[in-house]
Amino acid sequence: MSPLDHEIRWWRESLGSQVGVCDDDLDELEDHLRILIQRRRDEGASETEAFRWAADQLADVEERARAWVPSASSPPLRDAWESPRGRRLRPGEVFWSLLQDAKFGLRTLASQPGYSSMVVLILALGIGMNSAVFSLIHSLLWRPPNLEKPEEIVVFASVNAEGRTSDGLSHLDFLDYEDAATDVVRMALHFPVSAQVELEAASGTESATRRYWGNVTSLGYFEMLGVDLAVGRPYDETTSAADPVVVISHALWESQFASASSVLGQPLRLNDQTFTIAGVAPSGFRGAHALISADFWVPLDFVDLLLPGSSEMLEGRKERHIWAVGRLQPGVTLSQAQVRLQQLAGNLEQQYPESNRGVGISVFPESHSRLGMGSGPIIKMTSAVLLVSVGLVLLIACVNVANLVLVRGAARRREISIRLAMGASRGRVVRQLLTESLLLAGVGGLLGLSSTGLAMRLLGRSLTSSPATSSLPIRFDPTLSGWVLFYALVLTLATVALFGLVPALRASKAHSGSGLRSQSQSQAVGGRLRRALVAAQVAACLVLLVTSALFARSLQNVVRAEVGFETEDRMAADFDLTAGGADQERQRRFFKEMRDAIASSPGVDSASWALPLPLGTFGAPTHVYVDGYTGGSDLDHDEPVQALYSNVDGHYFETLGTRIVSGRAIQESDREDSLPVAVVNETMAKRFWAEGDALGKTFRLDELDGTQVQIVGIAADGKYRQVNEDPIPYLFLSHDQRLAGAPSATLVVHSSLPEITLAEQIRQTARQLDESVVVLRARSLQDQLRNSTFLPSMIATGLVSLFGLVGLGLAVMGLYGVLSYTVSQQTSEIGLRMAIGATRTDVLRMVLGSGMKLTAIGVLLGVVASLAVGRLVVGILYNVSALDAVSFLVVPPVLAVAALSACWLPAMRATRIEPTLALRNE
Repeated sequence: MSPLDHEIRWWRESLGSQVGVCDDDLDELEDHLRILIQRRRDEGASETEAFRWAADQLADVEERARAWVPSASSPPLRDAWESPRGRRLRPGEVFWSLLQDAKFGLRTLASQPGYSSMVVLILALGIGMNSAVFSLIHSLLWRPPNLEKPEEIVVFASVNAEGRTSDGLSHLDFLDYEDAATDVVRMALHFPVSAQVELEAASGTESATRRYWGNVTSLGYFEMLGVDLAVGRPYDETTSAADPVVVISHALWESQFASASSVLGQPLRLNDQTFTIAGVAPSGFRGAHALISADFWVPLDFVDLLLPGSSEMLEGRKERHIWAVGRLQPGVTLSQAQVRLQQLAGNLEQQYPESNRGVGISVFPESHSRLGMGSGPIIKMTSAVLLVSVGLVLLIACVNVANLVLVRGAARRREISIRLAMGASRGRVVRQLLTESLLLAGVGGLLGLSSTGLAMRLLGRSLTSSPATSSLPIRFDPTLSGWVLFYALVLTLATVALFGLVPALRASKAHSGSGLRSQSQSQAVGGRLRRALVAAQVAACLVLLVTSALFARSLQNVVRAEVGFETEDRMAADFDLTAGGADQERQRRFFKEMRDAIASSPGVDSASWALPLPLGTFGAPTHVYVDGYTGGSDLDHDEPVQALYSNVDGHYFETLGTRIVSGRAIQESDREDSLPVAVVNETMAKRFWAEGDALGKTFRLDELDGTQVQIVGIAADGKYRQVNEDPIPYLFLSHDQRLAGAPSATLVVHSSLPEITLAEQIRQTARQLDESVVVLRARSLQDQLRNSTFLPSMIATGLVSLFGLVGLGLAVMGLYGVLSYTVSQQTSEIGLRMAIGATRTDVLRMVLGSGMKLTAIGVLLGVVASLAVGRLVVGILYNVSALDAVSFLVVPPVLAVAALSACWLPAMRATRIEPTLALRNE
């Protein structure tokens, strides 16, 4: 039997069994139906189109039959996969039925391009934004590293007596752990370095020098990670200490050596030192850290050759700056490794009480270290806020689309009633409507996914080009992974359920007789549901706007925070002197000549060297020994305290505007042959000396072999690691007295010159003084602080604010759409009101009141939800209460004004209705 015969039989049986038409009449109706079908076929229509047109011509038969047979019941709800007789469809018929639904859905949607385009764009916006945020979080936090059995990779952190973690271990502690913990974990150390690479071996090109980032690692690094080199072999215990070797990345091999296998054994100049290329890393491997990319790897034995003097940080147990990565032994759990290593830490504390008292070790999954130790709770909360916020955008989008589908469903009641009268089951109608929703969501999902890729590339470019990260080897892979595709698929299916299921069920309830009557009689169908959805939109939008306001207020407080130095009209430039060697006299000469040349330039007020700069990318900790300070414990010796420090020259405090509370600043006379001096901040002075009387007092730094350092000044407190930190001890040491082993520094310039002009002047002056010196980056101090210290807050604030604006736009669209449809359906009512005396002002008040009532309900619900959300996010805000008055007083009126503007146009349209014309049409 052909598909057309199936359709005719179902139509005939529905009239016979459900309506009560006798067999003779059915035969006559079937003959008439076939004549109409053939007539339509002759005009070029398909079988399906001809059948539906012919059935529509006979649609009034069912209504008349019900009038003749009052006891006829409504069609029962059948299984979606059953025919009218209850026979289960065969697989082939199911496929044909689904294909028929898809074809019909495409034709229906194509016949209404405006409606279809709007729905697709709204869904693409919601799905695309959700996929982009998920892809960002997945790339930064969840994507496993490109290593063998990545679930076994762990990282290690030092833990002090107060429970605070730091990113690194000391080299000597690492060696002890590595030797004693082989039963639970294999370990390797690594830390990032940068070098000027002279590409002498480049095939077919001239020699060129570029700055690359790499890793210094222990010998078993590649073996522990399970990395097999693409060319050559990794360095190990058999590597000769007299033969400096280097492993280069696959990307560097391809770009500079044309993927030639002859690269093995060729020389590569790193910081004017010759290394021999021993191997090439496999494609896709850029180091053990998921976010920091490396282009070369050098054994730890040659660190002094690469960075002269840097081996000093490997000699003390208190120098905990080295990253350690490991792989759990087969069958060993993270908790078992933690117990074993903590036992070893206790042994080290007994063996080395002065350096290891209260120092433990923690083991974490690799993902824990991607954004820094100790940042896990904040990062998790921020990620949750972003996911929930963008999820609310999708919810608002789905509600908007659901309203459109409800409106369209009301307009299709006659069509659906005819289909029910022809024998279609309710399940079949629901399936057809859901198929149309799935087609719309599928196209919207594809568009959203394609926009996700573009958004990720733009975001990756902005992150890597930021002043805070442009000089760092940030690795951000914007490719869409399988998890992102799966997430987009789940979102697409979820949107179908959110915006398609309820309207489909409601539309399928259409009674065939009522649906065939005048459409004006069904104008109120679904009105309360549409209004409830609009109120939900307004509530979700208010939550987004209040959350974005809280984040904006937090960022505002961060920007306005007192950091202890001036940022306006200040520029910072990072210098690297490693390419020309690390001769101390050469460094001293360059630093002095460079500072004097810039300071004497027209338009420059002052210049100063500092390493590192407070609130920069990296902080420099040291241990301080104060005579008689035991930290409140019963000790017979001084207790070391960790503090951050900067090496500064004699013009630092003048250039940055840092206030000296008492005493004096570092001076040019404080040189290597004079008494070591320091300036401490107020917090340090109050913590270690009674009543803050620290002037003239001394302390020791362990890296100075017990040499006493005298305090000559006390500086006002500031911010040194991050703006929202509590006051911490900080000290400033003389740059000239600690010049050895510091081949890099930051030049800070106070000048009113344009940034571009000053940056170019700095670069030209450096080239004139020493061509081997590299200016890594030059940026204004305001940009430095805004993009480094404030970067997480800026990203979160920017994204949540964007979500809030998008949600506001969608909510306004939803309110406008519902009121416009309501006005169009109430034309006769409004005309009647005006005919019996209602003024245009009364009509305007009625429509505006209806819209603002929905807005008021949504605002009330949104305020309650926002209070709960505020309590959840208060932990990641800076000096902002969960009940921030400004946010809760400003956002609702803004939303009310936007809602009023959405209500205004439908209200004005209602006032222009002509009463006589409206009543005549009715």
